[in-house]
Parts: sequence; structure tokens; C-alpha cells
Amino acid sequence: MAFRDPDGASDIAVTNLLINDALSGASACYIAFVRASGLVLLVNDAGDAGGTPAGTFVLPGSGSATNSQCTVSGIGSSFNQNGGVLTLSLNISFSSSFSGNKVLYVAASDGSATSTGWQRLGVYGVSPIPTGSPMPVSMAPARPIGIGPVPVSFAVRHASTASRVVTVLMNEWLSATSACYFGYHEPSNTLVLYDNGTWHSLLLNGSGSVESQFCRVYGLGSSWTATGLAGILRVNIELKAPPAENQLVWVSASDSGGSSSWQTLGTWMTGNVTSKLELNLSAMPIDLYTTSGSGALISGCTSAQTVRQCIQKLFQVNPSVQNNWRSQGVTGVRFFFTLAGGYHSTPFDSAGNVSAAWASNLQLLFSDLRSYGITTITPTPVLDTWSGPPAMVIPRTVETCGVTKTLNFVPWLPYGLDTIQGFPDRTCDNQSYQLAARTPSDIFWGWDRFFNLIDTVLNKAQTERVSVNAFDYYQETNMTDFTVMARFIYDYNPGGFSTDVLGVLRSKMVSNGYPAAQIIPSANIPPSPTPATGNCSSYYGDSALLLTLVSQLAAVAGPWASFGVPPHHTDFGSLRCYQSSDTSPSPSLMVSTPVYHSPATATDIHSQKVYPTNAETEQYSTSFHNSIWSYLAYRGLTSNVVVFGETNPVDCDVWNPSNATAFVNGYRFSTLHSNASNRVYMRPWHRTEVGFACNLSPHVVNPPFNPLTF
Repeated sequence: MAFRDPDGASDIAVTNLLINDALSGASACYIAFVRASGLVLLVNDAGDAGGTPAGTFVLPGSGSATNSQCTVSGIGSSFNQNGGVLTLSLNISFSSSFSGNKVLYVAASDGSATSTGWQRLGVYGVSPIPTGSPMPVSMAPARPIGIGPVPVSFAVRHASTASRVVTVLMNEWLSATSACYFGYHEPSNTLVLYDNGTWHSLLLNGSGSVESQFCRVYGLGSSWTATGLAGILRVNIELKAPPAENQLVWVSASDSGGSSSWQTLGTWMTGNVTSKLELNLSAMPIDLYTTSGSGALISGCTSAQTVRQCIQKLFQVNPSVQNNWRSQGVTGVRFFFTLAGGYHSTPFDSAGNVSAAWASNLQLLFSDLRSYGITTITPTPVLDTWSGPPAMVIPRTVETCGVTKTLNFVPWLPYGLDTIQGFPDRTCDNQSYQLAARTPSDIFWGWDRFFNLIDTVLNKAQTERVSVNAFDYYQETNMTDFTVMARFIYDYNPGGFSTDVLGVLRSKMVSNGYPAAQIIPSANIPPSPTPATGNCSSYYGDSALLLTLVSQLAAVAGPWASFGVPPHHTDFGSLRCYQSSDTSPSPSLMVSTPVYHSPATATDIHSQKVYPTNAETEQYSTSFHNSIWSYLAYRGLTSNVVVFGETNPVDCDVWNPSNATAFVNGYRFSTLHSNASNRVYMRPWHRTEVGFACNLSPHVVNPPFNPLTF
């Protein structure tokens, strides 16, 4: 058993393990472990944890303790501490009278007597296991994780082949109230699901679904197979806002010869929060969505498929597709699309209008995702040089900030890029927002083309009834160091026509039935402080970890705020900490956009951080997510949707699963999790293009990177 404490394993005072049919210490194998002394205590048969124990001994050691249900031995038992984790291994043997499928209840408390409460973490079959017929035998997997959909198999043994029935109930206790409760009737090949006094039926023919307030069962992936008296009921189940985490799963079997008792066969780790698990894919080859052989463009698919067939394979709820993303709990998808054929996406025709063929393929993509339960999408246009072929990157010698220099220009950006690193033009530092060269008129497409494209994307999303909770229309802005990026908020042109970019995009959201304030660019990845817990206050009063996010908010706020590299700061490693007494030369004056917009109701910042040790990664993660909650509270945005648009990849880009787990654990222990978990969207990054992908699709995101497990 492993126990974690954000204050370190040494803060854990007592851990408990209770093994019984139900949560009762009476006639149980009930064990307490006191970390500081290594004391193992076995509670007496009456279950009186405060009374005289049945026995005690100290670890490490060779002692033992016995009651009527079990014996705990020091030999073969151990504990160790590693960072915030205490791992306890106990060597337990059971008496023959204490038999059957027993629930493992686990709890822990710290030095301040704060307790986790009892958690149902598994089921253990104590020999001898009941052998009668009819009788439930096993459940696989024995411990599903997340809300699903997950195909779960229930093996049963019958006494007769006539009138066979299998019944399943999932809840905290054996009650149909607030439960996922269903049964299968073999003679009619029908599954019935209980819903607040009503039974809904589903013929198991591979299609359709039935649902209650607490769960949904899909026909696809559900089946009944029988060989003689043995049967397997396979049910593709999705839980809906379950009332508590770690629910127990009871199964009974009946036939013409009689009925079994309820048997506890497993637990379902649903989680006690509703953070959303989404997926951040890379570029989607929309031009070739239905083209023969195009599936080979996506790692994990082949030329025998189209891109569309590949997407259907990767997301469909089908047990034959190992680790398909929908079955792992993924409910939303963010993907990129290029603007001029950079990766097989050409949304404009020769006249600059949105291509009808491209729009049709995009709608098919949305339709396919929606049909497999993907309810939110975030299409993101690629606005760097990769959006088109190299020939579209045009060097031009221009005057920028009063200086003559050569910059690279592309038709979709309202400013130039430096020719060496490709950064946005910052020739005159903060004043670059106003004074840096504009893309020459013979190169720049203009804003109308961009607006029409976003309008089309939103229209197709609305047609296919998929939500857009946080539309990231410009990837990873950094308006601290590159103020020209604010031209995607308000393109201020002192010498010509200015364009309220965010204002127009918000109007497109409304006209397509989406909330105006849920469209906002994402903020750049935060810095990496040393040590991992390093933090300080920025010029704005928020955490210096969030400087790019706060600069973006300042650009949205118009004349009420300023953005750019702030004065009065001292660099602390990679952090820009506010220092009122700073006398070093300040950067040029900060700037403001001339038009006020209300803050977005979505907060989108990317985060991909790994430190040399998992303990440091977890510490950074907690600090970072704490800072997000402090920012929301300070700015009056606590009702915002919070999107981590690119989070740590799993087993990819120097990451491994334990790194990702450490990052999620840091989130779990943060104030953001405790205050706003139901509005948090996590999007692990996964690159899909053949030649660039770290691993095949569908890769495993669950576990370890799954906020649903907490």
C-alpha cells in the first residue's frame, strides 16, 4: 500500500487497513501502523480500535499478531519512505473461517489528525472462495480507473442453462439508490438498466445505448458468451458523475435452479473530482481526410486506411482497439490545422474564400469525434512559418522601429519575424506593439480571411453539436517579451485602419451559438525556477510564474492596463520578481491596447515541466497550480474554465510515465484542485504525424496522466 502526503511522508502519522465484507471493524482483519515508531497493531475481534489490541509488534522485526480473522507477521512485512510517499507491505494470512471476497478499506491520518477517510481500494479473495452454482466468479479488469467508457467482463458459473440472468450493482454500499444497477437476461438477449424506478432495455446486438442518472451502457463492445454452464457478460460502461470515488461492484447470478448471493468482485476508481481529460493532438491533415491511403500520415495507422478511418479507430469505443482514447476517458480534443498546406490543410481557395471541400472534411471530423463521445473540440490555427511551404516565408528589408533591417514575413501574421531565431519582431522592445513594421500589404492576407475561417470552423462545430469551451485561436502568446503579439488582441495601426481582432472573434462565437468570452489565445509555458519551489510576486502582483498569462490579461484590458517587460524587477533565475527599489535601467515604457475588452471566462496556459527528480517535478507542479488559483482569486475569475492546453506528454519528449504521474500528483495537492477541479481541463500532448511522433497512436494516457483518478 502506498500513501502520499504533500508535506512529506514523515508527516503521515497512522495508516489503517480494514479487510471485511463491509466497512465494519467487528470480525475483521483490522490493522493500524504508526509510522514514527514502526508499531503494527491488530485490532481485536470486537473492532474496538481504542481498546486492547489482539496483538502488536514493531517493524522491522519478527513479531506477529493474531485475531480470529487473520495473522500479521513481521517477517515479510516492511515499510519505507521516499519523498512524499510512504509504502507499507504487510504479510497477512487468513483463517479458514474468514473466507470469500473481502473489501480492502484503507485510510491514513497526519500529525494534525487530518484524515483521508476510508477509501475502498480493492477486493481480495480469501480462500476458500465460494464454489456453489450459480455463482459470480470474477471481474476483469478488477479495478477500472476513470469514468469510462470501459468494457468490463463478469464471469459467472451457472447450475442450469435455462433462464440465466446476471445482475450487477455499483455503489458505495449494497443499495440500488444512487447506483449503476443493471441486469442481463439471456433468453431475450436483453440488458435492462434501472433508472429511478424505471427500467430501460437494450438488445445486445452491437449498437445503441441505455442510460440512467448514474451510468450509460453501450451496445457496441457489450456481449454475452456462454460455454456450457460458464458465461461471460461483457458490458461497455460509462459512469456519469458518480456520487463517490472507489465504488464497489457487486454481482449475482441466477437460473432455473436458483440464485446466488451478492458477491463483491471489484472496485471502480471513479475519482472524487470531475476534472476533464482531453487530448492535444498535433496537425490534422484535413485536405486528405477521406483520401485513400492517407491513414499512413498518422502514426499507428496504415495506408490501408483513410485519415477518417484512422480517427474512427483511435477514438471508437471498441474493446478490440487497445487503449483507444475514448475508452481511456478522453472527452475532448485539441488539434492544429495549417493555413496554406503546411501539413495537408489548405482551408482557402485561390480567391481567398474558405474552401467548401476543406470545410466539408472538417465537419466530417467533428461528426466522427462526436459520434464516439468527444463532446468538446478546440481547433487551433497554425500561425507560425510551418503553416505553409518555405516559399511562403518572404524576406523583406523594411523600416521597423526607425531601423532598416531584414525580416521574414508570412501572409497570416501582421508583423515580421527575425531571420535567425524566427521570433516576432521586437526591435524596439515594449514599443514594438505600436512601432514595429507591419507585414507589407502585398504579402499580408488581411484580417477578413482569418475571420471567415474561424467563423466557418465554429459553424461546422455547432452543426455537429460539439462544444468549444476554450477556443485557443493563437498558440502560446508571450506579450511580455513580444508585445507585437497583442496585434492578435487589437491590431493598432496609427497610420491606417485598426482592427479589433478579439472583438470580431467574440462576435463570431456569439453568432454561432457559443459564449463570446470563451475565445482567448493561450499563454506561453511558464519559466523553470531553481529550486523547483521557487516563486515570487511579479510587477502585476501575481506570481512571477504566470507573467505571460497576466501580460495577456493586461493586453485584453486595454487602456486600464499595460504589458511588456516590466520595470522594477530583479531576475531570480528564470523568474522576474518585482523589486520596488530596482535602480537598474528600466526597459522602455510599457504599452497598452487602446480598446477595453472584458476578461475571458476561460484561462488557458500551457505547462510542460520536468525536473531531475519526481519529487521536484511534483513540488513545481503544486507551486504552479497554487499560483493559478491565487491568480484567479486575485483577478475575480474564480468561475473561469481553466485549460492546461498542453500538459506533459506521456513517455515522450524526455518524459516518462512516472514524471507525468508526479506532475498530476502536484496538481492533486494544489489549491486549484481543491477549489476548482470541476472546471479544469487537462490536455496531455501527443504528436501524431509519422516521422515526428514519439509513439504510436493511440498511446496510453490513462494511467498515468489522468486527473479523473483523483
